[in-house]
Amino acid sequence: MTSKTDKVLLEILNKQLSYFNKTVDDVKDNEKWYEENSFTKEQYEEWKNFSVELLRKKLKFNKTFATEQFSCINLMWGFKIKENEI
Repeated sequence: MTSKTDKVLLEILNKQLSYFNKTVDDVKDNEKWYEENSFTKEQYEEWKNFSVELLRKKLKFNKTFATEQFSCINLMWGFKIKENEI
């Protein structure tokens, strides 16, 4: 059985992958999938805002805690921001 938290994480990761027309199912056999793509700064900010709001809505986190949790997700699975975008 998948927990509510797992479902939200899956939704966040699928949103990230949607920028490249992929899903978690598409990359599940590739251990380095998160190293193979990169975001523009605008894509990153959009994904971050989506993720924080989803954490707040579905898991009832306050904004500070949702932002902290997003930082952990981004650190573990987030795409790099393109060098020329920093």
